[in-house]
Amino acid sequence: MVSAYMFIKLAGGTPVETVAAIRKIKGIKQAHVVTGPDDIIAFVEAEDMNELGNITVAIRNIAVVTGSDTRVTWPI
Repeated sequence: MVSAYMFIKLAGGTPVETVAAIRKIKGIKQAHVVTGPDDIIAFVEAEDMNELGNITVAIRNIAVVTGSDTRVTWPI
């Protein structure tokens, strides 16, 4: 199991509608509109790095998403 936090930037669009679309993606456990340099933060759980990559691509394919920064958690 791989988990990660994704910091997502938007260009235009409505953050509330975008976070609703992100929450529908398989593997997204939480997603929230936030203040600061990023527009949305999501917590993701995936079976492996390949699935995490697929989730990242699904998020980046949303029209108003301009970029994301993914931080894989370190299991301790």
